[in-house]
Amino acid sequence: EILQNGRYRILRQLGSGSMGEVYLVEDTRINRQVAIKVIRTESAAYSDPNAVSDAARLFEREARAVAKLNHPNILPLYDFGEEIVNGTPLTYMVMPYCAEGSLATWLQQRGEGNLLSPADVAHFLRQAADALQHAHDNDLIHQDVKPQNFLIRSNRNERLPDLLLADFGIARLTAGTSGASQVIRGTPLYMAPEQWEGNPVPASDQYALAIMIYQLLTGRSPFQGGPGQLMYKHLSVAPQPPSTFNPILNHDVDTILLRALAKRPENRYPSVSSFGKALQVALLMDGPTILDPQNKPLADAIRAPLAISYAEAKNGTSRTLTLAGGRHVWVEVPPGIQNGQVIRVDGQDRTIGTGGMTIPLLLTISIASSTLHHPPAFIGNDQMATSSGAATYAGSDRTAISNNQTVLPDGTRTAISNNPTMIPGSGSPTPVLQPYYSDAAYNNGPNFPQQDYNSNLNQRKRNTGLIILIVALVLLLILGSAAFALYHFSSANGTDSANATATAQANDTTVTAQNNATATAQANDTATANAQATSTTGNTTATAQANANATATANANQANANATGTAVAQGNANATATASASTPTPTPTPFSVKSVKMTVDPTSIAGQTCGTYVTVTYTATFVVPSNSPGGTVQFDYTTNNGHNNGTASLTFAAGQTTKTYQFTWSGNLPADHTYPGAGQVITTSPNQVTSNTAQPSGQCS
Repeated sequence: EILQNGRYRILRQLGSGSMGEVYLVEDTRINRQVAIKVIRTESAAYSDPNAVSDAARLFEREARAVAKLNHPNILPLYDFGEEIVNGTPLTYMVMPYCAEGSLATWLQQRGEGNLLSPADVAHFLRQAADALQHAHDNDLIHQDVKPQNFLIRSNRNERLPDLLLADFGIARLTAGTSGASQVIRGTPLYMAPEQWEGNPVPASDQYALAIMIYQLLTGRSPFQGGPGQLMYKHLSVAPQPPSTFNPILNHDVDTILLRALAKRPENRYPSVSSFGKALQVALLMDGPTILDPQNKPLADAIRAPLAISYAEAKNGTSRTLTLAGGRHVWVEVPPGIQNGQVIRVDGQDRTIGTGGMTIPLLLTISIASSTLHHPPAFIGNDQMATSSGAATYAGSDRTAISNNQTVLPDGTRTAISNNPTMIPGSGSPTPVLQPYYSDAAYNNGPNFPQQDYNSNLNQRKRNTGLIILIVALVLLLILGSAAFALYHFSSANGTDSANATATAQANDTTVTAQNNATATAQANDTATANAQATSTTGNTTATAQANANATATANANQANANATGTAVAQGNANATATASASTPTPTPTPFSVKSVKMTVDPTSIAGQTCGTYVTVTYTATFVVPSNSPGGTVQFDYTTNNGHNNGTASLTFAAGQTTKTYQFTWSGNLPADHTYPGAGQVITTSPNQVTSNTAQPSGQCS
């Protein structure tokens, strides 16, 4: 109950953990309340008295280093010491008492599901990274960075308290540290791979801070499970990007956090300070807020419209806007935004006449038409003329804004006429095709005066050769009229969908059909028959008589289609037949998971002795459709009938159809035969597929 010869009188216990307990005590010498952390001594680890003495000297050396830290975001160390209480050696540290509790407690009081904004997370990140950098500059590694070890202190900002880095109870010096203790210390959820191996370095604190920030941004840790599972994941499993769980985060946040979570310390940022500064920039570029239209508009704000396409409104997009004065602002537009909604981006500088205060940027969403829009006027090199003259266009990935100018979703500069002919849904002008011939030309056919024909009818009957000639001319006239009528019909109504036949007398005639086409040329004419196969077969036949030319062309453009072209030449005619069949490029199949099959190794544990330590490997084989464009599969996996679980992902390349993923269970075979249990995988994205279960057969004996 009393330490240091009665100076510190214990009032009550404040908390406890794996490394010791924290007590509220009274410093009787100066009559103030302080907090004391009592650290459990590893007496069992030191049977040698010399080793105990080395450990005591190490603790004193490290405690003196902590006491020298002087930073506004580090809880100061008042005193430290070692004492024997009831025969048990105790080491303790004396610190200020913070009644407001820890960051972990503050987060719990806010409630689950109420994530901090990126700007709020940047506030905590700056203070935590600065405090850790100060410790590293003084050759101290904290080794236990987590929300529970950041105490909070109120300030003039009622929403966000300040942080105080506390609990240096397991901190170690980076140089000259004794090897007396080989015990691995830390909190499994936050321990870097090298810390699991007993070799912590300053980058280990950066790794732990990155996990803490990941939690603040997404509401979850990148790795979950028991201590054994956590160790495996920290050492071997790549974390998912935080934007997977919080879509408003931009890609820079993903890149920076994943680098800080690299498995090897040398692949992380060179210092925790550089990591913190990089991530602060990315976070402050992020975090737009969609305002409630019922809220009263802000009087002091920068306002501008932001035009996006329908696809961008549906799927979400991002912009780098250039404000007056040349400042660039990143805006993330969330999926499902509606026309007229207002996005608020906080923290825009106003340095003229306001003493450097910050004001919000309010962007009114304008969903542009999907068929046609007119681009802004450009002058000089990528400069956009506006009524206020306050904005510049900075390239294809940036959009200039002003108070009087609509922000367009792209940098298109192509001039488009005011009255183009449009194909519905195509968004591009289409030329108006004029007919191949006119009605006047059609009506100017051969003219046979009826009066002359009737008066000489008897004479022609007596001339057999003349009769045959006239009959042939009449037949040709009838056939020619039919051909012209058919051609006129096909020009007015498009391509015939079944069969077409044409006979030419004086002019070239082309007939086109989707399945079968036949054309005949007589005298000195030319006939061309074209067929396009839309189902399975395309056939064309062209016949040339006398000195005519005939061309038959058949194309089969459908899969498994056949094309046949036939040209027949009679007399001195020329005939050409062409046939081609091609298989079109198949349409890519949307990325999805077809099946997941589980297998297990070993397949049986029969004959093994109960209590034997075994490792069971579960293998999941994922199958996606052939001709897949590629993508990422997110999934959950469980072992022991769902008692142990985890999450992971696999990325398929374009055209890749199968991939495998393995996970393990290790332990002693229990006599009650409850383990090892069944393993199973359930995909969560892009679609949900549940695998079979796989479990070793048999029982131990």
